[in-house]
Amino acid sequence: DTGKRQFLASIWSKVELAVEWQMEHASRYGLTEDLVNTFDEHGQIGDVNSYNANSCISSLSAAILLGRETSLANATFMDRIVKSRDRALEALDKLLWTGTFYRSFWCANGQTSPNALQSDSLYGALWDQVIGLNSTLPLRNLV
Repeated sequence: DTGKRQFLASIWSKVELAVEWQMEHASRYGLTEDLVNTFDEHGQIGDVNSYNANSCISSLSAAILLGRETSLANATFMDRIVKSRDRALEALDKLLWTGTFYRSFWCANGQTSPNALQSDSLYGALWDQVIGLNSTLPLRNLV
């Protein structure tokens, strides 16, 4: 649709800025770090938390979809986004998967989260499915 493409073209530079920010803040661990969100409980945020991790993956997947559907992104930028999203998916399991469930947060200093995860921590994964991003989030582990 021409109207959609024109709209996306008009905001694409802002999308690129947002994606760059996301990738920069995920450069150390593969997932965004040290970000506060409204669902953090008892002041335990962790270096990486599930809420922001799932949102990170879904936002990178959305950027991939937009870039591919509109051909607005150059190939180098698209490659960087795909690599960042794939690294984020690996980090999700490496840092937050316990073998049974996703923990609330992970800390580089070894502090672990309690054996609890608020369901709203999976909000990014929900949007991933509702919008049809198919970012390959491991849904088998989310239920």
